Amino acid sequence: KMNKKGLQALVLIHGGQTTHSVILAKAFKIPTVTRTKELLDIAKNGDFIIVDGNSGIVFVNPSKEIYNEYERLQKEQKSLEDKLLSSAALPAKTRDEERLNIGANIALLSDLELVVTYGADFVGLYRSEFPFLARNSFPSEEEQFKLYTSIVEQAKNRPVNIRTLDVGGDKFLPYLDAPQEDNPALGWRSIRISLELETIFREQLRAILRASKYGEVRILFPMITAVSEIHSIRNILKEEIKYLSKSGDTPYSLPALG
Repeated sequence: KMNKKGLQALVLIHGGQTTHSVILAKAFKIPTVTRTKELLDIAKNGDFIIVDGNSGIVFVNPSKEIYNEYERLQKEQKSLEDKLLSSAALPAKTRDEERLNIGANIALLSDLELVVTYGADFVGLYRSEFPFLARNSFPSEEEQFKLYTSIVEQAKNRPVNIRTLDVGGDKFLPYLDAPQEDNPALGWRSIRISLELETIFREQLRAILRASKYGEVRILFPMITAVSEIHSIRNILKEEIKYLSKSGDTPYSLPALG
């Protein structure tokens, strides 16, 4: 919810590389360093700070030598990016002409600009939970349908893998009454939440299925722990496909599942 303009870097007390705030920061190209508890005792308002997201080092009021070195590194990185960007849209091939398909993970609709800019061949993962996290209530089927359709259309004929709602662990919905667990990463989260909140799950599946009319869509279900969950998912999917096929003028088929 913060304005990205002017936000130069993030230094977090907790978290890790898979924390959703870190994933978002990476999408926005915001340098981020995590687990810096001692920084609260060292830094204060008005200090000049260099945040090195590559090495995970934070400099508070660095010397002129360190400042000049990071200025040089910043210019070098910008020059290298500009050089590589000119060939980013070319097909990815090995020296013996083997073609490689490069996928890109996205969290926001705006990330699709980077998918096109950097020449990705497909969207390997769209994290559908971020629109849920940014709201005060569950988005409706129609709102989700419009968003997924925009993603599929802006992907410009690239296959899109949409992951169903993946919350729990470090991703909490403020409007969802989640239980307190000793290990929330392995407890009530992801597909188990979806299967319990079946009405919400069905709405998301219908929205994805409807959007699949506008491009190649695949569905990925997160944190599967038992074969019974796969059976439940397929049964629900088949029912929603049957419902949509009856109510619409275009027949639906079971999409690729992951």
